[in-house]
Amino acid sequence: MGLRRFATQLFGTATYGGDNFSAVKMTLLLPTLAVAFAALCVWLTVRIVNRRERWAKWTLAALVASMLLYPLSVGPAAALLTRQLRAHPAGPEWPLTAYTRAYAPLGALAEIVGAKKLLRAYVDWWAPKNGSHG
Repeated sequence: MGLRRFATQLFGTATYGGDNFSAVKMTLLLPTLAVAFAALCVWLTVRIVNRRERWAKWTLAALVASMLLYPLSVGPAAALLTRQLRAHPAGPEWPLTAYTRAYAPLGALAEIVGAKKLLRAYVDWWAPKNGSHG
């Protein structure tokens, strides 16, 4: 039995927005990224405290802002995608593919921490199925 088949049987496969992401990949990727992010934040903090470097302050501020804006951007991105799909139903598929791939890690994280309903409600508020807002 191959490792991929074993891991799929053990952890299952999760589907987020049409693309299949192996639960094993997300199980390994998310903790690795969390440790790397924590190490980067510690390193930047040391640079700020010990050397008082201005670039480190701006880098840390940009890092924190991006971590806050990424989950908040899923709603407006869904609204833009919905508007584009309603205007051009037979249009190209790349916007849907790009949206799905860009926000698949957020969907995986929401499922892991049990916030999938909250994420779905947020996306539905921005891009309701019936076309009326909020």
